[in-house]
Amino acid sequence: MTYTGRDARIGTRLTMKIPPKLIKASATSPINSIVEGHVDLGITSVFSDKNVAFIPLFKDPARLIVSSNHPLASNDEISAESLDGCDLIYIPDIGNDVIQAVKKVYDFKFASPFSVHSDVGAISMVDLGLGSYIISELQCIRLGNNTKKIKFKEPVYRTMGIGILKHKLQIPIIKEMIQFAIDFSKDFEKELWSR
Repeated sequence: MTYTGRDARIGTRLTMKIPPKLIKASATSPINSIVEGHVDLGITSVFSDKNVAFIPLFKDPARLIVSSNHPLASNDEISAESLDGCDLIYIPDIGNDVIQAVKKVYDFKFASPFSVHSDVGAISMVDLGLGSYIISELQCIRLGNNTKKIKFKEPVYRTMGIGILKHKLQIPIIKEMIQFAIDFSKDFEKELWSR
């Protein structure tokens, strides 16, 4: 990334190359990494931390995935209410932000045959016909050949955004990166919802 800006100390334009470092993390570690100062910012779903600001970028739609021979596989679209009694694979405690988004629309009760600790594990289990799973559209790129994605009739989503320590919001390069992400996200959100 190249940053060109004005250096107020010497009154001249300044251009510098900044090599970005991308770190892949689990559902909770982006916030921990930000708070601990290991990274400047992180892309994450909504969270609450008194020292970290959340800048919303886009709404990531929720989907139900099932195997091609699952009783719900004939549907292209379902209501959240139809999940009552569903054989839902779930992630306990953390990482269930997409399931919680659906439960805000309708507090369904599910019969859970399995719990897992990763979306990849849940996708594999769905592909094998071991249950259904609620996942975000962003994560649907990993679906197996035997897996069907079903949209919700209601607008169900998780909000994705940037987490950053509040005192870093005024740093020029950070402000520029945030604005770039906001501008990019407008078209990206439309594309996500059209899938």
